Amino acid sequence: MSSIQYIRQKDINKKKWDELVLNSQNGLIYTRSFFLDAMCQWDALVWGDYEYVMPLPFKKKGGFKYCYTPFFMGQLGISGKKEITETICKDFIEAIPTDFSLVDIHLNEFNNLPRDSGIKINKRVNYILPLHQEFDLIAANFNKDARKNIRQAVSAGLYFTEDVEITDVFSFYKNAYGHLNKRITEQDYNKFYKVCQHALNNNNGFTAGIKNAAGLLMAAAFFAIDNNRIYYLLGAPGSEGKKLNATHLLIHDVIKKYAGSRLVFDFEGSDIPSVASFYKKFGPVEKTYPHIGINRLPFWIKWLKK
Repeated sequence: MSSIQYIRQKDINKKKWDELVLNSQNGLIYTRSFFLDAMCQWDALVWGDYEYVMPLPFKKKGGFKYCYTPFFMGQLGISGKKEITETICKDFIEAIPTDFSLVDIHLNEFNNLPRDSGIKINKRVNYILPLHQEFDLIAANFNKDARKNIRQAVSAGLYFTEDVEITDVFSFYKNAYGHLNKRITEQDYNKFYKVCQHALNNNNGFTAGIKNAAGLLMAAAFFAIDNNRIYYLLGAPGSEGKKLNATHLLIHDVIKKYAGSRLVFDFEGSDIPSVASFYKKFGPVEKTYPHIGINRLPFWIKWLKK
């Protein structure tokens, strides 16, 4: 019989929470308390003495409380000291309090529910690249297009740099993709900016970019890092950098820097075909993770998720 408690944000033992997430193979950086605290209101489900945990980000609208995945947060779900079995996963989902009228969240690649769970599940796609081999062995799996574009970027005089301000990363991202993500508000960006600043100040992240021969920034990115992974959280080329394949070179050089480590490079998605096609050029492993939906709303309410 499971021992799962519902604990409100103010009562969570953050020290025990973060020790579990940080030291578990299935713990991802999105589930660290600094990330959650900056991005959302959240309560949690906790098994025993923080043996397994699951954050529950939530909002309230029109008198209804709903659980959701905030922008810029990839995979949430259950983290644990030991293997997360289907039974444990099912117990956690069933323990989500019924006062959450809607549950619409990502779990993670280590969470699998039984087929007969009765819960609506959609599989989402992520790509990861283990970095334990020497760089030449990793690069041998880059496809022809990636290798060609990297050569062209180098021939154009582009080069890798870590002398990049986090404000430049956000500016590049908004200019390149802001019009495609109109649901992301300035408040969302400000929250995520706090996450990045905290990560930079605590050795949990770094910025990187590509410059041209004149020293002008062509692409910029922010990467989070923990004991297990490097996460490509935010990045974009400028208009000239896009023409010169700057992002190809940027990812190439970050992979090269960390090759031979025990880390995994996490591309953070994607279900968008064009983005997935770009990531697949680097020879990653495809991983899926569940997105679950539980709808306890009155049938006449359709506007809550808008």
